[in-house]
Amino acid sequence: MNSTLLLGIDIGWSEKKRSSSVSAVDTLGLIDWPTRACRYGDVLFSSCFRYSEVIRFLSNIQAATSEYDRVIAVFDGPIGSNGRPTNNRFVDSAFRRGEFYRRMQPVDVDTNDGRTYVDATYATIEALIPGFNSWMGRPPANHIVVTETNPTVGLALMSKKYNTEVLPTRTRPLMPPTSDRVSKAIRAKSDFYWTVGGATACSIILGSERVADEMHHERVASLYCLAVAASIASDNYCACGSEDDGVYMFPSGVHPDWINDIQGVGIVAGQLRESGADASSADLSQWPRAEKAVRREATDKAKVIDEPDDEIECELAYMGDDEILLLNDNGGVWEKHNEWLADMESPVHVISRTSV
Repeated sequence: MNSTLLLGIDIGWSEKKRSSSVSAVDTLGLIDWPTRACRYGDVLFSSCFRYSEVIRFLSNIQAATSEYDRVIAVFDGPIGSNGRPTNNRFVDSAFRRGEFYRRMQPVDVDTNDGRTYVDATYATIEALIPGFNSWMGRPPANHIVVTETNPTVGLALMSKKYNTEVLPTRTRPLMPPTSDRVSKAIRAKSDFYWTVGGATACSIILGSERVADEMHHERVASLYCLAVAASIASDNYCACGSEDDGVYMFPSGVHPDWINDIQGVGIVAGQLRESGADASSADLSQWPRAEKAVRREATDKAKVIDEPDDEIECELAYMGDDEILLLNDNGGVWEKHNEWLADMESPVHVISRTSV
């Protein structure tokens, strides 16, 4: 019987926070997952890792790839068509222009953060599949498929076009309705798009209702990548961008609002079709603005991108591994509002830079 290993990998490079995530459909049960891994079905798992941890984890499961008839690995990270990308790519800039502007914000390769992103992406891929060749959507995929997606862009395409003035940003977080399954503020647009429709769409693609309940940012990103891998496996994908320097892979079903815009970017391979127009729509008048968290000043390690251009890859918003800390009225720490604390193994130091 033919077997396929599906992998979705969200690239991160932090050693203090588990900002990388790996999700998989491991039908042969060959992957040894850490105890903290989340399980969404008999063969569907996801777990977060620090940078060095994910390199070791993928190196350890490298042997498992040879036991499968086919391996499809989809990465959230810049992959060139002919080797490591060194110049800014058409696909990244195309999804920042026109109707995409302020609804998504891919990062350019030729920046300090962009080059770090490329290095982390290629080190992560090489740990799993040494000497890999990237796949741009055609000819038909071989035994090993290594390709790229962008969760913020892809999840946005599953939803209608929301007014940019009311979308959440890192400086304007929103609270989902109290009746919703989510209780924490949403700052990242990818998390918003996941909440209003992407979670349901990906749970259908992956065949697990439990996927729709996931709200951890990194696991959400890798689960979306995994949904893209599953779409490729069923020949139900769309590749957009340029064969010359890079593409984003998406599930072929796109909200009708985006069809013309996607065609304007260019379909490299696969098929583009309209998904149900009413499948994902939220009334943002029911989403109150959350209490604004105090932000520290930017350092030279990374730049805080204020709105409207604040939605770059989430890893870049960690600001050099420093974190935003939200205190309660008594000066204590709410873990539910600072979920990153769960991943911190060493003492957390709080430094006050100003007096109130």
